[in-house]
Amino acid sequence: MNSDTLLTHIRLEQRCLIDIDKKLHELECLLSCSDPIRFFEVAKNMALLSERSTAQLRNFLFTVCGGMPQDYYLQAAEMQGICVDVTDSILSVRLPALLPKKTRTE
Repeated sequence: MNSDTLLTHIRLEQRCLIDIDKKLHELECLLSCSDPIRFFEVAKNMALLSERSTAQLRNFLFTVCGGMPQDYYLQAAEMQGICVDVTDSILSVRLPALLPKKTRTE
């Protein structure tokens, strides 16, 4: 991949990250507002922008490296708090934050 193409990809990601930053600032302003629906919508849009950016950055890394670095997925799992363990031929996987925490009703 030539340097012009790489620079184009980098600048596109910078724009996406700026959009995410703008959403964060919007959320901050909405904290003082009493519109939970608007807050939810902005938070959801920000999370979706972040998901897209992550996928694009992962694709960028794949393209630049000619494949994924060997330890990338293990490091990505660690960054997200995912733990995989095998003990006595039993596989256990901990996937935090995939489900909302349940509140106890007594």
